Amino acid sequence: MSDNRNGLVGKRILEKLLRTCWDLKKIYLLMRPKKGKSPKQRFSDLFTNPCFESIKGKNFKSKILLISGDCNQPSLGLNSEDVDILKKETTCIFHIAANVNFLQTIKEASYIVSCTKEMIKLAKEMENLKVFVYVSTAYSNCWNSHIRDEIYQPPITAQAFLDLVNSCDEYDLRNTLLPYLNKWPNNYLVSKCLSEDLIKSSAIGIPTAIVRPAIVTNTIGEPIPGYIDNYHDFIGLVVGGYMGVIQTLYVKKEVQMNLVPTNMGAGSGVQGGTLAPPWLSIKYTL
Repeated sequence: MSDNRNGLVGKRILEKLLRTCWDLKKIYLLMRPKKGKSPKQRFSDLFTNPCFESIKGKNFKSKILLISGDCNQPSLGLNSEDVDILKKETTCIFHIAANVNFLQTIKEASYIVSCTKEMIKLAKEMENLKVFVYVSTAYSNCWNSHIRDEIYQPPITAQAFLDLVNSCDEYDLRNTLLPYLNKWPNNYLVSKCLSEDLIKSSAIGIPTAIVRPAIVTNTIGEPIPGYIDNYHDFIGLVVGGYMGVIQTLYVKKEVQMNLVPTNMGAGSGVQGGTLAPPWLSIKYTL
């Protein structure tokens, strides 16, 4: 089961599973309507992406079942029939949903926290679940000078945050939450940290792995050398500079960018230079 954004990390996980894990029986892919396209249209377009080129010709589509939903909606926007199927058949959840817009509002950031709450609720009812994998970020607890493999106590709990979001407008939220949220430079990181807090407080008894990548960038090697599907973050700077659109950039030369190619797992990152640290992960059963 995957998220409904189907971004770079989601595509790479899906491609890797299909290419290397042929004993998998089914993959349930959660997708939402977007930009005038239905989930079915988006599902069909997904496999025209170049990252699936190496497995074309193989009958992998028969293993993938589309689940129409929306992580921004109550109960993930799932119908009762799909919920029953997921409860009976899911053994592994990859929860990758994120809004990577650093200018998002507090309300928008809250959707991802609510989504995590709904995912945990559903996971607890899955009969054969073996692992719940949540993809966070290495910067979710960035107010600490050194990040350890543990879940830190945020300035405000996830549930208290959601309660406030449900009772205030955006203006009041900014004023009320400012003393708590000023530890983070943007609300994307708020959503990731509070989702981790939800997992710690609510995912009791679920075998769980929290993965904290740094800045996810293009591949090194498989499935296509240099593969990327967006112009976010570092890639946007490189492309903008190459095209001459960005001619001046103010940087602190002593600051190191922590870049992680999407095809590098935990412990396999390149240390030093601009490729450090690799993926950070926490694995435990609450």
